[in-house]
Amino acid sequence: MDKEYLDRISTNYPTLSQTVIPLKAITGTYWLQNDSVIKGLDLLHQANKDNPYLGFPDAMIAGFYEFLGVKDSFNFYAKSAHNKLPNAPQHYVLLSKLLVNENKIDSLEIFFNDIKQRLIDDQIFTIYLTTALNNREKFDSISLNENIAFAKSRFPLNNKINLLTDYLMYGEEKVNNIIALKQQAIDSFEQDPDNSIKLMTEIIEEMTDNLDSHEVLTEMHFKKGNFQEVVNLYNYLVSNNFQTFRAVTIEFVAISYVNLKDFNRGCTLALELNNYNYKVSQGLASVCKI
Repeated sequence: MDKEYLDRISTNYPTLSQTVIPLKAITGTYWLQNDSVIKGLDLLHQANKDNPYLGFPDAMIAGFYEFLGVKDSFNFYAKSAHNKLPNAPQHYVLLSKLLVNENKIDSLEIFFNDIKQRLIDDQIFTIYLTTALNNREKFDSISLNENIAFAKSRFPLNNKINLLTDYLMYGEEKVNNIIALKQQAIDSFEQDPDNSIKLMTEIIEEMTDNLDSHEVLTEMHFKKGNFQEVVNLYNYLVSNNFQTFRAVTIEFVAISYVNLKDFNRGCTLALELNNYNYKVSQGLASVCKI
């Protein structure tokens, strides 16, 4: 964004409604993040007067004080942002950090279990799981396990949430060892595909609910031409309530079905991918007349 252009913009336009972020808040945030602290803070405070309901300026100011490590000011503005708009994910994240600062983990858990009834957002689950990882003994174990299972099923393709849930379920040391073994299996696949497949199978036996590992094994079987294994693995996952897959994994399954002469199932999956604007391979598109 051009600074000279910003200086020419009038920030005195009236706020259109209570749900619109004031222009002063937007320009103030820019200046705050670009080495004009006094100017940025002044505009954000003015924006708060123009629209005292959204909490956006409070959240920006809280983030600034968090960066500086000024806890009292951070806590004040974080609480203000959350009180004004408690359903905003970024405001819950600020509140969670505040509660951690104050060592009020039980309150954080109460707020989380309340907000998740109204809003399912990856930011909310990420801060909750991160806090739980560092303060597990302070969390209710039954509630935590339920939330871990929900997060794992709700965000199957979110790498950060998956890593946090795995850490909480299996322990950081075990998970990090498995990650290293998985990378070893991937790196050695071209030289020794059978051994890589064997290693990935053993990894899955250790952590049966890690979708990424299943998808890596699916890709290995596909590249090896083990089309029946691809289909078997996919059907196993579906029967065990794995519902969201990477599009390329679905394409591997569709091509495998076609190679096994099950054109109906293969082309059904291919058409679903096409409906989601995923461009399938030319050969699959030709067979299925897409």
